[in-house]
Amino acid sequence: MNMMTVPFHGNSLYVVNHNGEPYVPMKPVVAGMGLAWQSQLAKLSSVLRQL
Repeated sequence: MNMMTVPFHGNSLYVVNHNGEPYVPMKPVVAGMGLAWQSQLAKLSSVLRQL
């Protein structure tokens, strides 16, 4: 597993390569959007439970 940063609309996103697939950590994205992490985590968890 390795990590790199990529430019995205004037900011940098972290991208982690795991088993050949790119993943982006959600907490920095949520913070960059100015949203509260706890409420977004609850929403993400709810969606993932439905899968």
